[in-house]
Amino acid sequence: MTDMSDIEICHIVSLYKNQREKDKNRYLKIKDSEDFKKKNRERAKAHYNKTREIRAQRYKDNKDVRLAKNCYYYYKRCGRVEDFKNKYPERYDLIQSSFSDKNPSLSTTTSSAVYDSSSPSEES
Repeated sequence: MTDMSDIEICHIVSLYKNQREKDKNRYLKIKDSEDFKKKNRERAKAHYNKTREIRAQRYKDNKDVRLAKNCYYYYKRCGRVEDFKNKYPERYDLIQSSFSDKNPSLSTTTSSAVYDSSSPSEES
């Protein structure tokens, strides 16, 4: 990486801010035009149709994990997490593994105060 002086850094940042401001003003001018709306809708529809199979496959791949998480959060809301662990140990293990896969640096035994809403960590 090259070393830049403070003046060069400020210049680059100001260029970036100016460009963002120009882009924002341009968008605000054209956003209500019929031509822009038509092109934007066509672009969005093409993207939707192009990625339809990918989204369907991702939905199928994550079906078991979503089912396990929904079941866990139901038991958590009712205050019966231990019942969930005893009744559905395979779902609990699936949740544990999916959480550790996405956040390998985080342990599921960390403080539940920090990760209470996002992880199936131990309840206190």
